[in-house]
Amino acid sequence: MRQIKQIGLIANPEKPRWRTSLARAVARIKKAGRGAFAPQLSGRPEKQSEPRFSEHLKALRQTDLIIVIGGDGTMLGVARALRGTRIPILGINTGNLGFLTAAPMADLEKVLECIWSQDYRIVSRPFIEASIRDSEGDRRWVALNDFVINRGELSRMIQLTVFVDGDFLTTYQCDGLIVCSPTGSTAYSLSAGGPIISPETSVMTLTPICPHALSNRSVIVPFGSMIEVEVGAHRPETILTGDGQVPQSLPPGTRVQFRKSRHQFRILSIGPHSFFDTLREKMKWSGSNL
Repeated sequence: MRQIKQIGLIANPEKPRWRTSLARAVARIKKAGRGAFAPQLSGRPEKQSEPRFSEHLKALRQTDLIIVIGGDGTMLGVARALRGTRIPILGINTGNLGFLTAAPMADLEKVLECIWSQDYRIVSRPFIEASIRDSEGDRRWVALNDFVINRGELSRMIQLTVFVDGDFLTTYQCDGLIVCSPTGSTAYSLSAGGPIISPETSVMTLTPICPHALSNRSVIVPFGSMIEVEVGAHRPETILTGDGQVPQSLPPGTRVQFRKSRHQFRILSIGPHSFFDTLREKMKWSGSNL
């Protein structure tokens, strides 16, 4: 395991006290004799725009590790921006639930001690890819958690016809459909009634949102499958989003293909803490009988 000597840091500028948290982390890292690079600290103290955020990430591509201070949304944005690189990412949570982040800000010193003693694992998690072929050519997007096809502003159901590896699955009358990776099973899919899946499982999940038929349930397919969703004609506005960001309008008749991406996200996991430890903690499961 390569020793981590140069650490880049990025914080979500929308979070309260983000500059203070960033400066604290830089000071602790330098005190341990390691390099710490936080380009946001050299900028103006106002909230920084997303393009500027991306510029900061480009400056950190030569580091051994990037520490992200924020919530799961920040982690997802950084993961997509760094796809194609092999830099591991570690999340320090200042958000709410935080399934992707390793620890809260209060445990920063403990986390750094684990890094210095090499008490960590680097785990790879694959992205999923969405693609559309239309008059604008071939367009592709990647997401770590999920892609969602849902209705626009009108409160009317949409019609989505789904194929898996060319085989017809069903036609949903629903508010939307979630196509998620194992990493994303604890995100929107969980809220919509989907299953919790270990992130090391090689599957994708299809979870309808408010389906009109009570028999419609989540469907789990192999990660190597190709899922194709056709938007019904004469329906309200339909929108595609990846990880809850960058909406794309889908005209009637559009076919969207979903598959496993060749890109992977490398996340640094601290100590013996497992996914099931995190799940039990975040879901407030006591494990005791009533």
